[in-house]
Amino acid sequence: MADLTVVPSALGPATSEPHCYIEPAEADDVMFEQLQWLLDHADGSCAAGCRECTRLETVKRLLLQPFSDTDATPRPRPMLVA
Repeated sequence: MADLTVVPSALGPATSEPHCYIEPAEADDVMFEQLQWLLDHADGSCAAGCRECTRLETVKRLLLQPFSDTDATPRPRPMLVA
């Protein structure tokens, strides 16, 4: 989360209100927050072709691309045991 810094007013002593400066958030914090928002959005209650659901599918495809199987020969996938 971003830090709040209060700095003296640049307008001089005529103003009694200090100015606030909000430090920029870390890029990875913003990315995880956006990803969480997209995941929370995808609850199935939106219309087909929803812009945010399309964004989520694009993000999932890009994030999983390094793990995609590039061989032409399909390999058996391990079974998940619940």
